[in-house]
Amino acid sequence: MIHRTPLTDAHWDDFKEAFVRYVIHGTVPGHFLQAVIANDLRDAICRADSTSEGILKALVWLVYNEFPTQAHGSRKTIVEWSKSKHYSLAPEFAVNIRSAVLTNYDHEAKG
Repeated sequence: MIHRTPLTDAHWDDFKEAFVRYVIHGTVPGHFLQAVIANDLRDAICRADSTSEGILKALVWLVYNEFPTQAHGSRKTIVEWSKSKHYSLAPEFAVNIRSAVLTNYDHEAKG
């Protein structure tokens, strides 16, 4: 049996902030989120802690549906995206990601 750490608002806030820093500022996140963003699910599972493991599906959904197409899909994409800033995305992305995080949090908590 796998023991999963309960998800808290603080966990979602950490993920949200990492996503915003990456998409807008080009700041590359930690290895687990890099694997999620690169669509390397095997590596993501291997790097997931007990909290992240339980919400991997929601994180993949967020990246696929909320990130700009040019910002995810491979390690090379992460390197290229991180070379520049994308401040024009800031207002809309920050609001969209917060809304998506809250929606997925509710879904995961009930599921």
